[in-house]
Amino acid sequence: MPTSDLEYTSFLIRLWREPPNAGEPQAASREWLVQVEHIPDGKKEYFSSLEDLFAFIRAQLPGVPVGEEAGGQGSMGAEEQRGG
Repeated sequence: MPTSDLEYTSFLIRLWREPPNAGEPQAASREWLVQVEHIPDGKKEYFSSLEDLFAFIRAQLPGVPVGEEAGGQGSMGAEEQRGG
């Protein structure tokens, strides 16, 4: 594909969990937190769910289908993406 036809964007995604509170067992269920930075414009957002993270990313990508009809593999199946 010629470079002039290529469209792309970049995101930096950080995921973390806060340490347990004093007296709380180490294995206690703790929520994962997410920060995503849209590299081209530097916009940063914070989320506590992957669904919200994916909604933010979809909003940055014009033309990407939203909802059930979007599927999980885009236009290629998992086998094609792995090169098999």
